Amino acid sequence: MPIRSTRALFIDPEAREKLRKLMEYASKHIYSTEDLAALSKGGDPTKSSRPAAGEDPNLVVQLFDGYRIVLSREIQPSFGLCNHLSVSVDGDGYPNPIAVSQIMKELNMGEINNNMLSRAGTMWLERENRAVNVLTVVIN
Repeated sequence: MPIRSTRALFIDPEAREKLRKLMEYASKHIYSTEDLAALSKGGDPTKSSRPAAGEDPNLVVQLFDGYRIVLSREIQPSFGLCNHLSVSVDGDGYPNPIAVSQIMKELNMGEINNNMLSRAGTMWLERENRAVNVLTVVIN
């Protein structure tokens, strides 16, 4: 099966509403540092009061052409309150960084920038799920 070189991202009113509801839910259901520790590799998931974000259907949105968006709001030990966005696509490969940046804008998370690329821990590839992950600090 050939690897797809392009994949369309359409943000129509229906998709925009799905993303709005996703952010609303994530903002009201914050993962604590204890939850994150329990759900991390080597942690004990039974000690978390919540399932992993990708396993909570309220924190997952499917968009046109195979985009899967997972959003959680977390209290990160190094950064404080953060939005954690994970974007993947079905099939082989990773989502296009321009598409990830557009999804970030729709979620009011800013966009990919050089500072993120040079700062450890704020943007990374998750190999087992072929996802682009972005962590942004929530500023109230």
